[in-house]
Amino acid sequence: MDSDKRTQEDAGLEIGQPRLVRRSPLRPAQKLCPRCLAPVRNASKLGGWLIPMNYDCPKCGYHGTAFLERADGDAEKGQ
Repeated sequence: MDSDKRTQEDAGLEIGQPRLVRRSPLRPAQKLCPRCLAPVRNASKLGGWLIPMNYDCPKCGYHGTAFLERADGDAEKGQ
């Protein structure tokens, strides 16, 4: 057990803290609706540089700025 703690400390990780994951900008993560987990689409073509980025869900009607990202492992499993 102590060797695991030393290994994490040596790697620069704090115990109990979430691990940061880098993802490739060439493979963007799929954006999901926070209500129904369906893929969302951009609400406006101007979003992100002129106005805040808003997303619409065609399934449940959600409209807002929050979204979830599908992890790479979940996409490969098809969930």
